[in-house]
Amino acid sequence: MPGVMPEPEQIWFFVREHMDITAFSQRHCLKHEILGSDHALTLLQLLSRASPEGEQSPAPDSVDDFAFYIHSASMKACVQLLTDTSIYVTWSLYCQHDDVVTIYVRNAKDPSPNTSHAPSHNASLRDRRQVSGASRRTPAVLLRPELRHISTNIDVLTGEPVASLADDQRVVLDLGQGKVESFSKDYLLGMYICCLSGKYFPVMLTCRRLDQCGG
Repeated sequence: MPGVMPEPEQIWFFVREHMDITAFSQRHCLKHEILGSDHALTLLQLLSRASPEGEQSPAPDSVDDFAFYIHSASMKACVQLLTDTSIYVTWSLYCQHDDVVTIYVRNAKDPSPNTSHAPSHNASLRDRRQVSGASRRTPAVLLRPELRHISTNIDVLTGEPVASLADDQRVVLDLGQGKVESFSKDYLLGMYICCLSGKYFPVMLTCRRLDQCGG
């Protein structure tokens, strides 16, 4: 339509940050440069994008040494990406209509961006906002206190009590209005996939222990 300017294409940022030093690496691209029509995006690609330019390409087995998180303006918190499939699933549910998507890459043993900012947080956020410009919303991740919950539920996938699952396999969700519940990572990942397939309507839940959550 004459006189109507097209909306700017979504920008993806890839941030490699550390908890013990102020140094960081940050790169960016437009959506069509990273998310092709086949949606075949992998954690290894995210790691490569977040690595400093000129650094040797990471080995496939190095992915396990890192933790990957995705965040955009529509999300109340980051979501950890555990598998290649979870990247597109999470993006399609929560990020596709936002101006900016940020991928955070941290060492696997480091805490989540939801519970602690890296020393480079302010500098990397300032750089992202300079690149994205005033017309795009580039939010910071709001820190959230870790939420404790002892569940009496049975996990539908394993038949075991949720409380008996290892900490890294259990997720605590804030359901709103003071209600919380615990689920297994595998159960939530299955729900994401069902939402993407259209079998269920997506529901926005806020995960308060996203250092242990998978999208």
